[in-house]
Amino acid sequence: MSVTDSDGYFYVGPTSQFPNIPEGEPLPEGCNVFRVFKDTGSAQVVKVTPEKEVEGGAPETVGSIAVLVFRYKNKLHAVTDKCPHSAYSLSAGGTVADIEDFGIVFGHGITCSKHNWMFDLSTGKGDRGNYSLGLWDVKEKDDGVWVKQQ
Repeated sequence: MSVTDSDGYFYVGPTSQFPNIPEGEPLPEGCNVFRVFKDTGSAQVVKVTPEKEVEGGAPETVGSIAVLVFRYKNKLHAVTDKCPHSAYSLSAGGTVADIEDFGIVFGHGITCSKHNWMFDLSTGKGDRGNYSLGLWDVKEKDDGVWVKQQ
């Protein structure tokens, strides 16, 4: 599929394709991860499945960015599907949860399953070190989901 809008957003699918992810449970295997090819002048969004991924990246993934798109607590989020600390795929067992202290919710985060680092979904900031997660703007229009790198 090759669809961008006039604002440079990439179409990643109908809104019905993004159900709510339960808090604290691992992201479902083969969840909504897309490879976005930006160097061609038009977007090609390719749905990633575990069978298509190869250690080190298959030739058809060169020049692309893996984007994880999901809904948590009725809000759509899109992040680069790579832990900035270890380059591990966040969709491979990552979890989403509230960021809270003594019952006060400050935001929402995604945790990398490799080292348990959490990244804030609104700022990209990690809970350790100076690592920041790549965030993407998300919009819903015409019953579809569109993403654009921030």
